[in-house]
Amino acid sequence: MAAGGALTDERLREKLLRPDPVSGAEALLRCLLLEGTECVFGYPGGAVLYVYDAFYDFAGLRHMLARHEQGAIHAADGYARASGKVGVCIATSGPGATNLVTGIAAAYKDGVPLVVVTGNVALTSRGTDAFQEADIIGMTLPITKHSFYVTRAGDIPGIVRKAFRLAVSGRKGPVLIDLPKDVSSHRTVFRYGEQAGLADWEIKTERSADRWETARRVLASAKRPLLLAGGGVVLGDAHRELLALVEQTGMPVATTEAGAGSVPADRDLSSGSGGSYGQSAFDDAVRRCDALVVVGVGPDERFWLEGEPPPAGTPIVHWDTDSSASVRMGPIAYRGYGELSRLLAEAARELRDCRVPDWLGHPAEPKRGRPEQASEHDKLTADSIVELLRETIPANAIVTTEDATLRSRIARAVPLGSPRSVLSPFGADVKGFGLPAAIGALMAYPDRPVVAVCDDAGMQMCAQEMAVCAIHRIAIKMVVLNRNGRKERSSPDFVKLAEAYGVKGFRASDRPEAAAAWRRALECEGPALVDFILSEGPE
Repeated sequence: MAAGGALTDERLREKLLRPDPVSGAEALLRCLLLEGTECVFGYPGGAVLYVYDAFYDFAGLRHMLARHEQGAIHAADGYARASGKVGVCIATSGPGATNLVTGIAAAYKDGVPLVVVTGNVALTSRGTDAFQEADIIGMTLPITKHSFYVTRAGDIPGIVRKAFRLAVSGRKGPVLIDLPKDVSSHRTVFRYGEQAGLADWEIKTERSADRWETARRVLASAKRPLLLAGGGVVLGDAHRELLALVEQTGMPVATTEAGAGSVPADRDLSSGSGGSYGQSAFDDAVRRCDALVVVGVGPDERFWLEGEPPPAGTPIVHWDTDSSASVRMGPIAYRGYGELSRLLAEAARELRDCRVPDWLGHPAEPKRGRPEQASEHDKLTADSIVELLRETIPANAIVTTEDATLRSRIARAVPLGSPRSVLSPFGADVKGFGLPAAIGALMAYPDRPVVAVCDDAGMQMCAQEMAVCAIHRIAIKMVVLNRNGRKERSSPDFVKLAEAYGVKGFRASDRPEAAAAWRRALECEGPALVDFILSEGPE
């Protein structure tokens, strides 16, 4: 398969393109393979049984059976965030479809490309309040890029092609295909067709004559310009072009939480990342800058929550994929838009004479998070677990996590030498994301170590997905930061719960125990969970 595109096995492609008589379900699965899909995450039900029956004839298309539909869509999300490819998930009608809504919203907020297939009642039952009928298109209208309701089996190839193209065009995001049960059983002649009409969804790049004049003027008049990179750089695979621009101009760069890793943290021009537990070098850079170049930053990305915003009147140049994107930080002097990798490559050419002096210098302190609270030597805190992970996680590891507090801390523990190292629902802060997203990430990169970091509340929202890890020997290492483990009847016994699913479980309540338990977990060949019982009190 191509790394985010169509099927590259020409013999298989030729076979799949034959104009054979097929059912709607078979047409759907043929199209998924032709679009380069390697794994579908899902949970079956009555309205998608024809699709699941058809899976038996498609050995090249892997299906990962989740234990809950929300786990399926978070796994597809994790797969897409880690790989850059389109994640695919499937669920039945009614409650199966509605269980996907939180995951669709999380993907939409962060611009993650997904194709979501839902079953629905037969065409003849539509609008009759039939058993498990739900208007999933209406429910998800504000949180999808587009939705398709299939009325003819012969339309499926064109719809699937458009869905994949739309998911990755412009600002990426989820696209829904609602497939009635009877349509999935109808017969048709398979015709994949040409890409008619799809060119309209190419990213439009601004071509005005004075496209770069304002940016040159802002940088020429500034003594302390700063570049702020957001999640759009990571999801748009524009980090190489960003690094080239930064190294050519000498402009220091900071990132939002979602943009962390777009510039290696050990580079001299890196000023760290912002957010609720951001880095002090970031605060210093933002406070002192007199011009700001903002690249791929969404309106809901965290910039500075504990530091100061830029000085009032700071001119801002904003580059993004979508002309409708906005940033909530002040008036924009110039707004440019286009595919970010191309836009940044063009910026490097057009701004090659704009050399920025070294105004920031090297931070006197290490580029790390804010100072930790003092604690007793053996006291087990979230920060002590972060230190343990920092010392033991391999450089090529992928770490998944959930809410802002965990995400910011974990970002400090991972050597962010590359993007897509920390996967988290930045815009939605969804509990229960960490473990299923780790399953998706490991499906994308089976040879890389994957660590899922959850707190006790988040683990209880996704614990059933441990069954998937045990059955398929998915060697995820699970970290539970248990804030309630010392309170009677507040949290379950996560070790017993893990072992009930067939996963190795360990427990630690002080630092020496933590180091030993984590070492044993890393030595396990299969999945393992460590329940870290954190000390009570504020951290």
